[in-house]
Amino acid sequence: MELTIQEMQNKQLEILRIFVDACEKNNISYLLCAGNALGAIRHGGPIPWDPDTDILVPENQINKLCECMIPELAPDYTVSYHLLGDKSNLIFPRIIIVGHESTFFHIDIFRLVGLPDNKEEQERMYKSASLIIKILELKERSILSIESSAAYKSAIKVLLKLPLIAIPYGLLLRRYNKLCSKYPYDEAPYAGYLSGKYGTRNMFKREMFEEYITVDYAGIAVRIVKEYDFYLRQLYGDYMRLPSQEEQESWMKKIFIVKGKKG
Repeated sequence: MELTIQEMQNKQLEILRIFVDACEKNNISYLLCAGNALGAIRHGGPIPWDPDTDILVPENQINKLCECMIPELAPDYTVSYHLLGDKSNLIFPRIIIVGHESTFFHIDIFRLVGLPDNKEEQERMYKSASLIIKILELKERSILSIESSAAYKSAIKVLLKLPLIAIPYGLLLRRYNKLCSKYPYDEAPYAGYLSGKYGTRNMFKREMFEEYITVDYAGIAVRIVKEYDFYLRQLYGDYMRLPSQEEQESWMKKIFIVKGKKG
């Protein structure tokens, strides 16, 4: 399946509408986050050159969300997540196309977890999460990197990482889950998501995630944090400034190939 960025966004918007309805019906808290919160404010919908859809749901509501979402989705879509017993190694729920790889087409539901008031402990948690995620990514590439690489140096680099690759998936996932549950969300002074690329910049006082406004997102009424200016400035700085025309066009021209899974 070959999709332009516009086709990918249109499909994701269809799923997002179902997601929002399911959350409203079942009293589940959620927030559009990162580039989608930015898109809501700056573009009134997806950033035209951004293929991602990212959502936050509190850790204590993740399981309920998965139970509610799966029956609501069209047969072509499902939720993949390691705690659902679907042989996935994903550390957070991801809405995907049934029978296809999720490298490009997906909606990520990040686990909004409780965090302590201690700065050193906050940084330790993010570093631990980052290490687990990097090892999981290495395992996904694993020995295939050697087989597909013509360069001797690339093969050596992979071989040097084999001790990390040997760590079982189950152990890594259990350690990640332990991090996510260390500070119960309802009681924690801070909250954030451990899997985001911005590290501790993804962390805020928990109360900020409790207050939201509803905004129009390409015709869908969605929630973002009420203090969106503070949130977006912490992530992006001058978030109203657009990237260069060249950078925008390089994304707009991309074709995303969504491969079917083997077997």
